[in-house]
Amino acid sequence: MLIAIEGIDKSGKSLQAAMLSGALQKQHSFVHLISFPRYETPVGRLIQAHLKQQWGAAVNPRVAADNFHEWTCLADPMAFQALMLMDKCLAVQEINLRLNDGYHVILNRYWQSAVAYGAADGLNWGDLFDMHQVLPQADLNILIDTPVDIAMARGRDDRPDEPDRYERDREKLDIVAQNYRELWGDHRPPLGWVRLNGTQSITAIHEQIYQLIVAEESAP
Repeated sequence: MLIAIEGIDKSGKSLQAAMLSGALQKQHSFVHLISFPRYETPVGRLIQAHLKQQWGAAVNPRVAADNFHEWTCLADPMAFQALMLMDKCLAVQEINLRLNDGYHVILNRYWQSAVAYGAADGLNWGDLFDMHQVLPQADLNILIDTPVDIAMARGRDDRPDEPDRYERDREKLDIVAQNYRELWGDHRPPLGWVRLNGTQSITAIHEQIYQLIVAEESAP
């Protein structure tokens, strides 16, 4: 089964993905966990540097179209999302191999992040959605819907360095959170899209996610 766990920064998705992985392993299931972006790869290092605002992209005015201002504004988020999609495409073989071997593959972030964050950066929602349909689609898509105030007050045990450009921008995170809700609102069960209240206890959220896996596996 392919499982995607999503949410804004510091929503608790990394912790829940790790807890789910551990719980399934205790049940003697084969589990493979992938966290996107994969910062350990060459593409991932470029993504991380962009998040830290160490580089950016712009259109050369000599080759720009008439709508140069618009293209200049969108060139940087376009370049960033292209790298994010490349990172996921490069993981497709790994995902498919594990699925074919009978593993549960858990994805900490997936293509929904590109829609939620990319649209908040001004990119076209429909284009972002369409370009990611080339990826394997998850059997279960879980949104941990955590209010921005609560998320921003949390620390980052998984990455204790300085906040990235999204984590520092409260207004942008509000837009991202709403984009996630709209995306999940467009997809209803039994299509495998579930939105969970992120203000619940860690244990309560974990138990709900685990029961979703059990229900999905037992479905005819």
